[in-house]
Amino acid sequence: MAERKRLILTIGAIVLAAALVGGGVALFSGRGAGADGGETGAGVGPGDADAEVATEADDAATAAAQRRENMLTLAQDYIENGEYQRALDLIDEVLIADVSNERAQALKETAIAERRAEAAREEDVDTDAVASLSAEQAEAEARTREAEARAQEAEARRREAELAIQQELAAQRAEEISYANDALQKDDNVWEAHYSLGRVYDE
Repeated sequence: MAERKRLILTIGAIVLAAALVGGGVALFSGRGAGADGGETGAGVGPGDADAEVATEADDAATAAAQRRENMLTLAQDYIENGEYQRALDLIDEVLIADVSNERAQALKETAIAERRAEAAREEDVDTDAVASLSAEQAEAEARTREAEARAQEAEARRREAELAIQQELAAQRAEEISYANDALQKDDNVWEAHYSLGRVYDE
């Protein structure tokens, strides 16, 4: 009976010792895990923040690049529509942000060349308009001179006709006077001769 009690006590002591050992191991393991976790968290946290910052920077750079491309596309549309100054304003803004942007440089050269060509065309049109106006003025002056010459010629013909009529009338008067004088020489009492002379002198 005593041996049985000793056996039971021995087994209980072993079980208790095992329990104590197991609890200590578990407690130590928990503290180790906590320490490891703390160290891991301290190591991963900054890395994640750096990655997030890098991602945001990449997104911002991509957005900026896309904005510049959109601005250059709009500038190209302006060039095609002849709005060269608006195109140059956009291109200059892109070049301020990225002076080495080849597309912006090429578009700027195109815009400047097109604007100069348009100015030259407008100057040619103005020159042609002035030349055309000068030709029209010259033609109008020529027509005016021609009309004046015709008017002077007509006036000269009119005066010539009046002079011819006057000369003809004068010749008729002279002829009538001659006839009347002849009649009076033949017969001083011829009343028709006196009448004719009186009428001629009255005229």
